[in-house]
Amino acid sequence: MLSGAGGQGVQDGISFRRGNLTEHDLKILAIFFNTVIVVIMLVSGVWVGIDARRTGRTRAESITWGIFAGWMLIVGPVFYYFFKKYFYK
Repeated sequence: MLSGAGGQGVQDGISFRRGNLTEHDLKILAIFFNTVIVVIMLVSGVWVGIDARRTGRTRAESITWGIFAGWMLIVGPVFYYFFKKYFYK
């Protein structure tokens, strides 16, 4: 941690003022984490949709699985992975 003027520290571009983040720093962190969550949702939805299509599902069913998995974030892909063989044998 680098020391700045007045006992403030700067680390990785985020300024710490006696352990508290400024409103601007919190907004940047919120945008970052929201973006990460949306990217994870999109990737999991696309992954499940492609996998469903590869296993012989129809296009409509693959899209439905992808939307379900993307919307449910963690539960959707796990549910699909463990239960995909029980649906429409």
